[in-house]
Amino acid sequence: MEELILRIGDCGKRLQVRNRMDFGNAQRQLQMGNDRFKLLQDCDPLGRRREEQKDAREEVHKWLERDEVMWRKRAKALWLREGDQNSKFFHTKATHRKKKNSIGKLQNEVVDWKEGEHRDQLIIDYFMNMFTASTQ
Repeated sequence: MEELILRIGDCGKRLQVRNRMDFGNAQRQLQMGNDRFKLLQDCDPLGRRREEQKDAREEVHKWLERDEVMWRKRAKALWLREGDQNSKFFHTKATHRKKKNSIGKLQNEVVDWKEGEHRDQLIIDYFMNMFTASTQ
């Protein structure tokens, strides 16, 4: 049993080392890459050092991608840590998404707001007018 606990501890240490190698300095490296790229652009307005600028741009893109991956992983970890199937956390997220994606009221041509069945009728009338062939 003690051997298993030691192996788990070693695994955690290895993950921390790998995390530092992969993502540890992402923000700092990104800032340094941006600074280098801007300096190259400012010092060479005619574009004679294009290869160096290209390398600097690629370096910035590399660190932007790593930063994005890091934040995506952190967000997922937060999501997994903060709640489970029936938790208030998940319910709040789902409710917020539903409210954000729904249309409560619409405005007609004379700037009157319509809700409920009147809103539904406004939608039906709009598409009926759109798809009805004109006789002119």
